[in-house]
Amino acid sequence: MTPNPLLSEIQRILHRYFEDLETVLKEEGQEAAFRRALVALGLESGLSGQLDFEAYFKLLEVLDARSCLPGLGLKVGAMKSHGIYGLSGMSLVTQGTLEGVARGAQEHSEYAWGSFVRFRMRIEGGWFIHRYEMHPERWTRLIPLAEQVIMTGYRMLSEADPGLDWSQCRALFTHDEPLHSDLYGRFLPFKVAFSQDWNELWIPASWLDRPSCFANSSIQAFCAGRLEVLNASESGSLGLDRRLRRLLEGFDRPYAPTLPELTRQLGVSERLLQADLEKAATSFRAIQLEVVMARAHDLLRDPRLSVKEVAFKLGFSHSASFCRAFARETGQTPTQFRSSQGLEGHS
Repeated sequence: MTPNPLLSEIQRILHRYFEDLETVLKEEGQEAAFRRALVALGLESGLSGQLDFEAYFKLLEVLDARSCLPGLGLKVGAMKSHGIYGLSGMSLVTQGTLEGVARGAQEHSEYAWGSFVRFRMRIEGGWFIHRYEMHPERWTRLIPLAEQVIMTGYRMLSEADPGLDWSQCRALFTHDEPLHSDLYGRFLPFKVAFSQDWNELWIPASWLDRPSCFANSSIQAFCAGRLEVLNASESGSLGLDRRLRRLLEGFDRPYAPTLPELTRQLGVSERLLQADLEKAATSFRAIQLEVVMARAHDLLRDPRLSVKEVAFKLGFSHSASFCRAFARETGQTPTQFRSSQGLEGHS
């Protein structure tokens, strides 16, 4: 059977993840702990076969529970560079500006983290904020994963522009301050805060126009085109669930686009889209609602916006409809959510 080229690309990345983890633990005299964790997960003989991101996260979880190595995620993340991510890494780092690099990371996040870590970006005041949302919720407070995600983001942007002064930046972590918090200052040259609502990396918005030192439109176009071909080889439909999600995220009002309008932009029939989504165990409405609720949380954190304005920005005709949908999905009204976040805002 001819190997799937996209699967081969992702497997190459995953094998590097496991190899880097083993290298760090081996250097710290913890190779036996690595082997015991593999055995506990039934992976000892599987590293030469097919791997998946969930297996990697479970391995981090076991190692964290056994306290094998403080700062494990920082040390593994420090080994990451665009070269590890093959075509997706080259497509990312050859963008013209740092904004292109950051947004490229969002576009290609599935190559680095599967569907388990999703990127959200926003500009708030003078800051460009890169948020890393873990799915399912159990991974959110997994310390080695949060450390690695933030560390990798820092490494990739530093690689694209080595002249950046990171001292003014900051990182937020959802986990409580660990006993090894002194290590953060050795690996992350900026302020760090723990017990936060999200795992985020904050950089000055003024950096976005800075050129990447690897900027090359020809190479970027080649890599992006090749990735399209690889995706097409996976299912013949370029991963329609992922493309639909990205398309909705690009709309100012993600509840406004109709299914026929979206299928025209995707260049597929409604029947093909619905069949593809069914195979991915999801639906158009489920993805649309997921995107809308994620955007709602971001907009509600802006105290300058009324609930009515948030509803309009999301595509609701009436604020009451938005309030009902938000409460149904989150168990809170928009006003209660704002109160829980310490935000006054206005209704």
